[in-house]
Amino acid sequence: MAAIRTFIAVVVGLMCVAITPANVAAQGQVKDLNQIIRSLAPLEYLPEHSGRPAQPSIDLDIRFSVDQATLLPEALAQLQELGRALRSPRLRNKTIEIAGHTDATGSNAHNKALSLRRAKAVADYLTQKFKINPGRLAVVGHGEEQLKDPLLPAGAINRRVEITATGSVAAAMSNAIASAAGAVGTPSATGLGTWGNLLKNTSGAETLLRRAEAQGTARVIIGLAAPEQDAAQQQGWQNLNDYIRDLQDNAIAKLGWTNINDLVRFDYTPAMAMTVDASRLRGLLTGDAVTQVFEDHLMAPSLQQSVPLIGMRPPRAETQAGAGHAVAVLDTGVDFQHPFLKGRAAAEACFSTNARQRGVFLRSACPSGDESEIGPGAGRPCEPAFGCDHGTRVAGIIAGHGKKMSGVAPEASIISVQVFTLVEAPACGKCSLAFTSDVLRGLEWVYRNRERYKIAAVNLSLGGGRFRQVCDSGSPYTRIFELLTRAGVAPVVASGNDGLTDAIATPACVSDAVSVGATSFGDKVAKFSNSADFLDFLAPGATEQAVGKSRGVLSSVPGRGFHRTQGTSMAAPHVAGAFAVMRSAVPEASLGKMLRALRQTGRRVVDQRNGIAVPRIQLDAAIKYLQADVASVPLKPRPKAGAKPASRVKVYDGIRVYEGEEKDDKRIKW
Repeated sequence: MAAIRTFIAVVVGLMCVAITPANVAAQGQVKDLNQIIRSLAPLEYLPEHSGRPAQPSIDLDIRFSVDQATLLPEALAQLQELGRALRSPRLRNKTIEIAGHTDATGSNAHNKALSLRRAKAVADYLTQKFKINPGRLAVVGHGEEQLKDPLLPAGAINRRVEITATGSVAAAMSNAIASAAGAVGTPSATGLGTWGNLLKNTSGAETLLRRAEAQGTARVIIGLAAPEQDAAQQQGWQNLNDYIRDLQDNAIAKLGWTNINDLVRFDYTPAMAMTVDASRLRGLLTGDAVTQVFEDHLMAPSLQQSVPLIGMRPPRAETQAGAGHAVAVLDTGVDFQHPFLKGRAAAEACFSTNARQRGVFLRSACPSGDESEIGPGAGRPCEPAFGCDHGTRVAGIIAGHGKKMSGVAPEASIISVQVFTLVEAPACGKCSLAFTSDVLRGLEWVYRNRERYKIAAVNLSLGGGRFRQVCDSGSPYTRIFELLTRAGVAPVVASGNDGLTDAIATPACVSDAVSVGATSFGDKVAKFSNSADFLDFLAPGATEQAVGKSRGVLSSVPGRGFHRTQGTSMAAPHVAGAFAVMRSAVPEASLGKMLRALRQTGRRVVDQRNGIAVPRIQLDAAIKYLQADVASVPLKPRPKAGAKPASRVKVYDGIRVYEGEEKDDKRIKW
């Protein structure tokens, strides 16, 4: 969801105000759960929010004993509503600052201490009664330093507790890990921070190095240089996996390293992931043994009406609705026991991490507790306390099936690849985030099993960073996305929810990624949706008010329920499901033709923030376009009996890969 900075002014009786029925009436009645949520996290479609400032507020009546930090009984009703609101889906991922304020009566030192004690009293109540993790809450006492009405310094209007939703838990968690032991670096001049290739991002490299010095270690992914030409020729023929393994062995030997912590070898990507100390990190950044250095970032997980909007209305016999094909969902796991998703499971896998940093505990979400697991149940949602409903929402949009509504491709199968790690830290309490290295492991597993499960697309509703142009040279995803695309599997990625108008997140910025932004049902680009001139598609992903009722993406959540949801995370699965439908409707169509069909037939939507026009997918029109395109291509003559098909040659980064009929023909030649 789009990160929103909002605040709520909670008016309290401070100092020497007598509590009388007249005063209670003047202060107003208890405001309920929905009023608080709408004020703290307003939806753009609500008429009452039109023209509101960027930081909307609401006043609540919370009472304390005179000159004390003891909550009075009459304060509890309002605190109950506040606590329920902070646990709601719209607010539970927000970090909260509780700030106490007084009037100017009394000494400044006394007022400041009193305001802090009262802020702590509110935080303690929320923690004890509603089990809100104290890591989400920060308290501060301002005393009389920030009077709400300076012209009336002794007025009751100044006596309040201000609650501020300071941002998302995921963002705070990322910042907490990034700034362990207080080692906070300055932003990169490129705007990338520590994203991208750190060998070309001096500021980001310095930031990560300082952090490694403060924490003792840093998690990195290194891209490997190919061996010298003469050495390669001496090796002769070998398969792709052996080639990658040799690159890894050569790099380790050149670096002279032994006993590398948490070493992860990738099978199809010339790279490795590992935990290094500051000295080894400095060697990577200053030496010539590797071509790329990336921080192993933690990333957050960036129907009833939306599916018909893109052209999927019953009957769907002519499209097969994705039958015979699968979509891989790399996310927080999928609840296949949900009635909307029963029978949709094709396979399950899990790639997660066990680690510990100062004040941060990282635990694998795989059911076995191991860092990888394959088989039934491996891709189930992680523990509810860590907020793991995101993957089930995504899967329902892709292939959910019900009596009253369905997903985009209700006959397709879902492959659940759980790539998130359970995190316990002061910044988020309990949350789930995904390491880049685990996402890469999941993508490689998908590539390895692409033919076995007839995978049409892979959905990645996650990401981070800010890239103003295609980031192929600055992303560890480039190679695996290229392999997937060449194999006809569409890597569909959400553009991100930071409201950027000139950039999108990684891995959506990779050229082979199918990047997706979000629109409302009125075909307006959502304000939270990242946008750039190289964004590929738009799809429904924002809520709005129309004809007296709300419209939005209705997604499944673990259990039996459905929630209305918004975000580019919900837009991307519309496109991922579309590839499964097109694959079943027009099996002869290549991935390139499917992409062209979506571009040619999509409804052009102009982003009013930057003037960029991007196609919002129209699936029924794309299928007709594909059918006409395939029908116009003449059939190739059948080969003569007994004739062997000619070898096919593919090129990967200058490496010629021969794929022939014989097993021994699959080789690499330099």
